[in-house]
Amino acid sequence: MSGNPPPLFSFSPEDTFPFRRKIIKSPCNKPLGGRTQEKDGYLITAARRVRVYDTDFAGVVYYGSYTRWIEEAVAEYMRGHSLPFSELQRREVYFAVKEVRIEYLSPVRYEEVVELGVRPPELKGRRVTFQFCFFRGADPVVRGEITYASIDKDFRPREIPEWVKEEYMKMRR
Repeated sequence: MSGNPPPLFSFSPEDTFPFRRKIIKSPCNKPLGGRTQEKDGYLITAARRVRVYDTDFAGVVYYGSYTRWIEEAVAEYMRGHSLPFSELQRREVYFAVKEVRIEYLSPVRYEEVVELGVRPPELKGRRVTFQFCFFRGADPVVRGEITYASIDKDFRPREIPEWVKEEYMKMRR
């Protein structure tokens, strides 16, 4: 036998697939760029189209994927309020995730669009908590909260600086 073995599968541009769809431009996976939209008291900060890597074998969003989306929603909320995490880091203000609570209300499937919503933060001591809710259309599909603890660059607890507290309080107005 000479040469390479035959490929296990082949693909040619002429192949047609029953699931081929027209590609539509959408705002998914991008921040909403200053547009303010609220649902049930949550400020919608971004929209996400569920990708295959977000799902499990059943095509339903894998529970661990939601934590990335929570971080994205909070980061966009902060950026939209002129306090991006990069500015906090530049000024040596750090927050570590202390706790995440997630309630799954309805399965989200591959290719569906989910809007990410966040409520203004609540401050308690050295912690800041954001409530979040993700929507498919008008329906909430996931909700919960994420709590961050204020730390220094050596990962020791630290008081939240006054100027940061003031910025968080502005978000609540």
